[in-house]
Amino acid sequence: MKIPMRDAGIPMLTEIITTPTEAATFTPAPADTPTMVPTAGDVEQLAEHVRDSVLAQLESHYEALLGERLRLRLADRLNALAADLEADIKAELLHEIREMTARHTDEMIFNKK
Repeated sequence: MKIPMRDAGIPMLTEIITTPTEAATFTPAPADTPTMVPTAGDVEQLAEHVRDSVLAQLESHYEALLGERLRLRLADRLNALAADLEADIKAELLHEIREMTARHTDEMIFNKK
């Protein structure tokens, strides 16, 4: 079995990769730095923004999903209605043809005598 060549840039499962942690790079602000406390209006505005954002994302997702389901249901319903309409039209045409044939036959029979 031939072992493929190893790329030095791709770590092996047995290697330990070290990365700097956030704790090592975090520097706390000086004690005299003022902290900003959000007001009730800020919190309400943020909540409204998050709510609108989530609803917009959900709406686009469900619109695509429901739109496809709606198209399929409408297609089924329209096909059924078209089949019913076709059957009704055929029945009416056959009835009209029979009536016209009977009238025409009667005229031919009675006009010849």
